[in-house]
Amino acid sequence: MSTPMNPNQPQGGAHYPPQQQPAMAGAPHMQAQGGQPAPQQGSAAPAHSRLPRRLGDEGRTSPVSFGRLFAVEMRKMIDTRAGKWLLIAMGVLIIIASVAVMVNGRRTSPEFGNFVAAAGIPMGFLLPILGILTVTSEWSQRTALVTFTLEPRRSRVVLAKWAVGLLFGALSIAFAFAIGALTTFIAQAVFGHDANWSMSWGSVGGNVLAQLIAVSIGIAFGLAFQNTPAAICSYLFIPILVSIVTSFGETMRTVGEWIDLNLTTQPLYEGTMSNEGWAKFAVAHVLWLVVPMVIGFIRLNKREVKSS
Repeated sequence: MSTPMNPNQPQGGAHYPPQQQPAMAGAPHMQAQGGQPAPQQGSAAPAHSRLPRRLGDEGRTSPVSFGRLFAVEMRKMIDTRAGKWLLIAMGVLIIIASVAVMVNGRRTSPEFGNFVAAAGIPMGFLLPILGILTVTSEWSQRTALVTFTLEPRRSRVVLAKWAVGLLFGALSIAFAFAIGALTTFIAQAVFGHDANWSMSWGSVGGNVLAQLIAVSIGIAFGLAFQNTPAAICSYLFIPILVSIVTSFGETMRTVGEWIDLNLTTQPLYEGTMSNEGWAKFAVAHVLWLVVPMVIGFIRLNKREVKSS
């Protein structure tokens, strides 16, 4: 006698374990959809697994924009105590210098140019230090690792710092001119002398250019040394040493006319630059600005950035 065929058993006599039996039409727990078995009701497995078309697309990010770098560097300068108090000290010293000129010249006619020149003295000392702190704060505050990890292109970070330093330098110059105009007006009203408001455009442009270059020299020294005390001491004492050395003998004085920052920059403040004066200015600033900047970029790109 022939054995009756089990309707759930495939032809050919193959036997499957219960967990591997093929799904049958009308089964309550399985439903064929495009050849893919659906999970049982109540199962935690997803109906369809979704993968990205290309591995790595989900984690791709856009590069940091220069505007964001600029905003971050400005925030660093304002938020740090050193940068904040340096800006405050610069503003106070500008006011003190202008008031001192007003009091000392109470018997003569006040001159707007004298007030601007007095305000330029504290700026000439403090703006380069501001430029130094703009760069060296990465290492003094131990943020270099985070900064250069988020933006591996280190030259863009330096350019953002440079732009921030120039902005604060320009704001300081505008503040000095405003205080100079205010104290000139007060001196005229209080002491009864007619003020002299004349100031050549060459002198105005020379003051602005000299102060912005001073900030850039500070940035160059900060980039070359990458250490706040070393950069500040070098900027303050090396020019003094050069001035002392070039004051001995006629030959050394001639050399000093080409490499001394004070001698080459003074005609720029006065607005009396000649062709020879511009040549001496260019030589001196190649030595004090371009050379430290190139050394700093080389050191920065080759330096291993650590957390401490």
